[in-house]
Amino acid sequence: MKQVSNIGWITAPGAGVIGVWLDGVTMENCEINVSVAWDGGSKCIPSGYYSFIGYEVKNSTVKNVAVSCANSIELFDNGSGNTVTGITGMPEIQWTEISSEEDWWKIYENETTLAGNYKLTADITLTKNSCMNEVVSGGQYTNVVFTGRINGDGHTLTYNGTEANSRLFYEVYGTIENLNYNAGRLGEWGAAIAYTIKNDAVISNVNLTVTMTAAKLAQIVAENRYEADAAGALCVWFEKSCVKDCTINVEFEGDASATYYKAVAYDFSSGVLSNITVNSTAELGDAPTGLIHSAIDAAHGWPEVIGCKVNKLEAQA
Repeated sequence: MKQVSNIGWITAPGAGVIGVWLDGVTMENCEINVSVAWDGGSKCIPSGYYSFIGYEVKNSTVKNVAVSCANSIELFDNGSGNTVTGITGMPEIQWTEISSEEDWWKIYENETTLAGNYKLTADITLTKNSCMNEVVSGGQYTNVVFTGRINGDGHTLTYNGTEANSRLFYEVYGTIENLNYNAGRLGEWGAAIAYTIKNDAVISNVNLTVTMTAAKLAQIVAENRYEADAAGALCVWFEKSCVKDCTINVEFEGDASATYYKAVAYDFSSGVLSNITVNSTAELGDAPTGLIHSAIDAAHGWPEVIGCKVNKLEAQA
């Protein structure tokens, strides 16, 4: 959504059905039914961009409001000083608590566990990576697709294995939020989160710290190895999804270069990048070119890039 100001068009970092920014509002005895559809038009916005009421709601009273949406969206994205009572229709999430590395690898056991809802209750250190470890795949490379929800609840996930790290999942169609992730040194089986993020996925409030080391990233499909033409620190392919309120700290070592890598992705086919701060030891370029290499769908053009900043930092000795 956009507004016109004295400096031109301004795109909102998120939006609700009622408004974008609400302050001191009373909302009572209302019903909100939302449908978020990918219409194939010139701009396709993922459901992670929207909320039922607004992007930011402050000092307001929300009472006796019924909501409905086939997609998983929040009542509002952020806010403070609100009184909220009598809300019906919001899904009650049954969380599985994750407090250890053993718990973490249980996520990967099968399609059912990969579709679950998980909340971290402690900081966790991983000693194995997800692509090639005995817990997940009997020591063989495997592709796993995550369709559930991981809420870090402000905790930190750290990779501290002896081998170069790999991506957390092959593909992410779900939500990863409120997580600090120290991914360590990523090898050829990166990027940090997934090879592909798509299908209305949401990456929200994630603080990623990663060191890229490989000249190129790879995947295995039908037992054949393929190298990506370029990549991002977050993923390689990005489609119809949302990354918002995230920080990406990326360093480069060995054969890795800013010519090959960007902060988020290689190819981008519609979606939203909102309020992302990138700190890089290599020159990636300003947003949006510092975030992605290219938008592959000419009909959709560049993604919505809102409030993003790319900083060039000095490498640490």
